[in-house]
Amino acid sequence: KKIIALFSSTTYNVEQLDVENLLIEVLNEVPDALVLARLHPGDKHSIPFTHERMILLPDFKERSAPALFDLLQLSHIAISFGSTVSLQATWFGIPSVSFEFSEKSLLLYADQEKVHHFNNTDKLHSFLLQKLREPKVLPHHIQGEKSVAQKMTEILLH
Repeated sequence: KKIIALFSSTTYNVEQLDVENLLIEVLNEVPDALVLARLHPGDKHSIPFTHERMILLPDFKERSAPALFDLLQLSHIAISFGSTVSLQATWFGIPSVSFEFSEKSLLLYADQEKVHHFNNTDKLHSFLLQKLREPKVLPHHIQGEKSVAQKMTEILLH
């Protein structure tokens, strides 16, 4: 499976809804893709997904950072909304997206090489399809390690 990690936002609600709707289209076009979503620690609402391959992960309060890193290790691409998660995703060698309607990202490190800023779902759609066709190459420092997220995904998918 091609894992898309989606990180919710407490402030970018409209952007998040647009991306969620786009991800339904992407899942319909890429049958081996799966969205694993993680709520922002300050988010008190659930995400009402309408696609069977969009899964809201449980809250890992006591293991927040390790669970985040496990998810990023497993993912093929990460999508967030003006969040430092976009920078953390680059540590795992995966494409990282910050979706914000603004013309320029509020994130100073959005360089369009490691952290990609999009403010338009059509452009994000093309980018996602391109990246999901590419094979995932893990950075050498995490190759071969089995994570909590991998074990959890195996349980969900089998």
